[in-house]
Amino acid sequence: TFPQWHRLFVVEVEDELKSRGLEIGIPYWDWTRPNTAVPALANDETYVDPLSGSTLPNPFYKAQIAFAGLETERDVQAELTESPQFGDHTSLFDGILLALE
Repeated sequence: TFPQWHRLFVVEVEDELKSRGLEIGIPYWDWTRPNTAVPALANDETYVDPLSGSTLPNPFYKAQIAFAGLETERDVQAELTESPQFGDHTSLFDGILLALE
């Protein structure tokens, strides 16, 4: 039931932000379309802050594990960026459909 309640929650959060004058949206992942690469949000070591213009470390790329004194490690699964033949679908798509059964 995750996709059903999660999308509703995201819409409600966006509506509340807009009711307070913020014209922003929360990124939404279309899981029905195959990914051909890891999104920049998770793949780039830095990002440019849209308000200050400063280049900052990307917390989705790596992060400190404070209690262990370590950093997270990346191990991107190849099947997350597979490009299926026309009419076929990805293993990620299969997994989501299985979860929804």
